[in-house]
Amino acid sequence: MIEEKSENNLYELTFLLAQENSAKAREIIEKNGGKVNQEKTFAKIHLTYPILKQSYAFMGGFQFEILPSAVDKLTKNLHLDGGLIRFMISRAKSSNGVSARPTRSFVPRSASTQRLVRKPAPESSLTNEAIEKKIEEILK
Repeated sequence: MIEEKSENNLYELTFLLAQENSAKAREIIEKNGGKVNQEKTFAKIHLTYPILKQSYAFMGGFQFEILPSAVDKLTKNLHLDGGLIRFMISRAKSSNGVSARPTRSFVPRSASTQRLVRKPAPESSLTNEAIEKKIEEILK
């Protein structure tokens, strides 16, 4: 059984809204036990293609802390909100610039595990006469 940490992780929520009002998204985060640390300023953007019959939307975001177990419930509640056109939740980098998610360490390949590079086959220089002889031999 995997034990989950009981400390909050840092996440980012980026979303598109039909109207410039993020109060509903903030309320959903706080209702699910999250604490908003930062709010990104809104920007009106032109959508490349219409989403829910909207050509323009307001893009904003939050950086917040929440328990990892509460993220699924938060996602479900955000889906139910009618004001959000689209949203994305991702793990954020911590304040010291280190990624909050564990990263894989780089291990260089040893000489035995490196990919082998195939050398091109040497070109045989055949003359037209030699080619014609081979064709005649094949056709006989």
